[in-house]
Amino acid sequence: MYRRAAERWAKVMVQLSDDQKRKVAAQKRAECLRKARRTPVSPVNLTEIKQAVNRLHSELGMGFEERRVFRRYKGTGEQNTSGNARSKKC
Repeated sequence: MYRRAAERWAKVMVQLSDDQKRKVAAQKRAECLRKARRTPVSPVNLTEIKQAVNRLHSELGMGFEERRVFRRYKGTGEQNTSGNARSKKC
């Protein structure tokens, strides 16, 4: 949007005959070009995110030591080995 506005201000500058008006148009164009620039994106630091997640998991009782309990859990009851939850009736 601002780039198109800057192009229009450039066309207006060409058509103006007064230097003072050209100066104002140039300032408007420069302002539009400044607004058109994108803000620099800061790189994502995944280490900080991982540390925050690990801290939260520990606070909620879901830390590394607590997860080991679930990995050793065998469960009770039958396990379906066929991969199909329903039995077929003929």
